[in-house]
Amino acid sequence: MRFIGWALSLILISTALSPVPQQVDAAGKDDYTLMVYMVGSDLESGSGFASKDLREMMKVGSTQKTNVIVETGGSNQWSEKGISNKYNQRWLVNKGKLKLLKKLENRDMGKSSTLSDFITWTVNNYPSKKYAIVFWNHGSGAVQGYGADELHNYNALRLNELRQAFETARKKTNVQFDLIGFDACLMASLEIGQLLQPYGKYLVASEELEPGHGWNYTPIVNAIAKNGAITGDRLGKVILDGFKKQSQAEETAEDITLSVVDLAKLNPVVTVFRDLVKAMSADVGKVEQVKWIAKQRYITEDYGDMGGEGSSDMADLADLAANLSARYPKQSAAVAKAIKNAVKHNLNSPGNAKAQGISIYFPAKDKKNFKRNLNIYDRYDINPTYETFLGSYINHLLKKKSGIKFNNATPRAKKEVAPAGYGSTVEVKVNQEQATSIVDVRGVLSQAVSGAKDKVRLLGIQGDHVGLDAKSGTIRGRWANAWPTLGGEYVPMKELNKQGNYVTYAIPAKLNDKDMELIVLFNQSGQSYEVLGGWHGIDAETGVADRNLTPIQPGDKLTLMYPEYDKQTSQTKMVAGKTFVVPQGLQVETKPLAKGKYAYGFYLTDYTQQSVLSDLTPIK
Repeated sequence: MRFIGWALSLILISTALSPVPQQVDAAGKDDYTLMVYMVGSDLESGSGFASKDLREMMKVGSTQKTNVIVETGGSNQWSEKGISNKYNQRWLVNKGKLKLLKKLENRDMGKSSTLSDFITWTVNNYPSKKYAIVFWNHGSGAVQGYGADELHNYNALRLNELRQAFETARKKTNVQFDLIGFDACLMASLEIGQLLQPYGKYLVASEELEPGHGWNYTPIVNAIAKNGAITGDRLGKVILDGFKKQSQAEETAEDITLSVVDLAKLNPVVTVFRDLVKAMSADVGKVEQVKWIAKQRYITEDYGDMGGEGSSDMADLADLAANLSARYPKQSAAVAKAIKNAVKHNLNSPGNAKAQGISIYFPAKDKKNFKRNLNIYDRYDINPTYETFLGSYINHLLKKKSGIKFNNATPRAKKEVAPAGYGSTVEVKVNQEQATSIVDVRGVLSQAVSGAKDKVRLLGIQGDHVGLDAKSGTIRGRWANAWPTLGGEYVPMKELNKQGNYVTYAIPAKLNDKDMELIVLFNQSGQSYEVLGGWHGIDAETGVADRNLTPIQPGDKLTLMYPEYDKQTSQTKMVAGKTFVVPQGLQVETKPLAKGKYAYGFYLTDYTQQSVLSDLTPIK
């Protein structure tokens, strides 16, 4: 009886704290209700990005016939006044202010029941002719899914949990969304589109990582307020245009993607992709064909792989089909055509020039987690034919234990007159069978460590001026007599990807004593570098990709971190260079190499993701 009395008291208190939402007029339904499922996480507690977006919504707010309903939670701290980290709260966004509609217990926003309850409650209390829902937070692609609740061990909604939440809400309300959007990274995939197809008309999401500022909500809310009958594709175009414009203002537009996908036209993509998979499946037992498929996947534009630990292994599906077209021309052409028909609007950028709107999970780089990720992916049971292919394909990759071996491990410099600005050609050889296994060849420039005879500091791993002759097994490269510097120090640059005239590099560093990688975009035409910001990478435990590129500000402390290679032990560890204070107008500048002891070698990766560093030969 004491327990019942205590429970009744809690119910009465909760009712007193939770204002009853205003119902729609007696005539029936409002025109439009926009739901925002806002998992604040570290994006809010660290940078206040969620509160900034709420303020963008409040510039317009709800109207008599349109509603903007937000559920907040999942963050240790909120910047916007009135939002608590102790409760989940539901808000009606009005012009200039938030109106509290309901206060809930501290719920895990990574649970399907939390999401389905939000959808069901909103539909019941704000019935409308049209609905849209936006998922605000982190995204991690087709394997790890969406969200990272900071208050509940960074729990996320995996794809099967998203499906369960939508299905539960539909059974209770029969709701159908005009638009389902992810203001999050890596969620514009075929798998996610298939999963959401029964519940919505259009998907708006990004193939690549999103900058921390995310979407601009003022034009989104304004478009609904002005036209409650706006269609999902037109609203999607408003989202895309607003995102692009804000990214230009925030100077993040060099590395963004966003697409609007017509979910009604996704079935043809699924069908023709299945045909392509069947053709690849017939070849998966043949070593040379597997090597070839792996090479085509390796050169495909992919996302969430910016030099840190781990990779989302999400690849652009149209670019993958184009790379596979030499062996599977009919199936690849059908995939490209179906994607073009399904993607209503598409935004890409210099850093992601081949992004065409729909990605696919295709394991390629995160070898350590191939098995774990495939086990998760299999449970979704979205594309059974493809899942079977991936199982056979990954087993083949993991079965190969031995990596590349050099015929002569020490590269040799040719006696020649080198072009201006470059050193002589250096060569090394592998046998032909090994050569056909190689998917990536990089040149490595190193600098001797003062006072340490057997240690060198690796300055860069780059693909420029390096090539492989697969017939002879000869690898040739030459080094530049100048090198990029930051704060007067040579930078340890690793090439991540090359798209057209643009090359993306990662520079390991500590920014204000926090480990990061500086992401730098190089314009080959203009021979200029742009520091996009600092990136934390992908969390090894949760698989969550850092959405925020941290700006580098004047006055910040910056320490470049160098891979230091010990020739005796063949081990590499990270060591700190000099720490300097970031000046106004920080720039990467190319300067001639200073006099000193340097060495050059090669870093090779085979199709099973086994890598090897050759010996390093002294150079002048």
